[in-house]
Amino acid sequence: MSASRIIVFGAIIAVALISAYAQKSDSAPAIAFATLRTSVTPDDPAAAYALANRYMSGGVAQDYVRAAQLFRIAADRGMASAELALGNLYQQGLGVPRDDAQAVKYFRMAAEQGEGIAANNVGAMCEAGRGTSKDVKEALRWYRYAADRGNAEGQLNLGALYFFGRGVRRDYGIARKWIHQAAEQGHAVAQIAIFEMYFLGKGVEKDTGYAIVWLRKAADQGSGPAQVALSRLYSSGTGVPVNYHEAAHWAQHAAQQRDHAGEAALASLYEQGKGVPLNYIKAYRLYKSSFDGGNKQSKASMENLLRIMTPRQIAEAISSGPDPEIPE
Repeated sequence: MSASRIIVFGAIIAVALISAYAQKSDSAPAIAFATLRTSVTPDDPAAAYALANRYMSGGVAQDYVRAAQLFRIAADRGMASAELALGNLYQQGLGVPRDDAQAVKYFRMAAEQGEGIAANNVGAMCEAGRGTSKDVKEALRWYRYAADRGNAEGQLNLGALYFFGRGVRRDYGIARKWIHQAAEQGHAVAQIAIFEMYFLGKGVEKDTGYAIVWLRKAADQGSGPAQVALSRLYSSGTGVPVNYHEAAHWAQHAAQQRDHAGEAALASLYEQGKGVPLNYIKAYRLYKSSFDGGNKQSKASMENLLRIMTPRQIAEAISSGPDPEIPE
């Protein structure tokens, strides 16, 4: 897993902290903010952390520089959540110069206090060699630390190292154990990994039905890649009966979130009139959107479609207009 998979800071507890300062009146948010701002001192890391989150989330005028300053106050007092937040700011270059070494420093400080997200982040940086020397065995150690604390991303990353035999002897059984734990927590990528393992029989006995159960779980929670894969299974009748309406349903869900493979899958259904009305114009525009988004395979599909379209259809399809309409 690459460092780009690092979980972005999102555990905000400011609401709970700020409510302690708020008064029951229309001006309560302003009073709470003013109270927090004046109460921040090096001896009050909780207030600094809460105020920093206000600057991060846009509860007030968004100010990453001020947020970084406040997170640092809390981090200097040993608050693990502030150390994690400051590490994320350094990793992303928000409010501070981008500095992977500083990111690793603060992630490590938080991880050493038992913060699972931070431990996974250290592992990812070690695996990628960002801000520290590349060391897969060290990454394995941090992923295990995160996984043991219930961090789903760490469980997935640990499972992946065992699956591919990176930094450790390949062991499909251990890989499946950790990836399955992440999937049980609702981690969509882990759910797709379980699907692939059982669908292809990688390290487990092949079980298409069980595989598709996990793929649907990922699709149901909005994973574009899972929705595209499910659409293709229904189109081809692989593991499920052929059902073009279901294929269109899942392709539409993926395309609605601008998943470019989903746009191509939906375009193909419009081109053939399967599960949706035949419509070359919509098909062309979806292929074009897919191609513009980086799906190079859609170029040949567009060119083939142009060969069977009428001049009027071509003119309408390539005319400037709104983005392709994707039915709900």
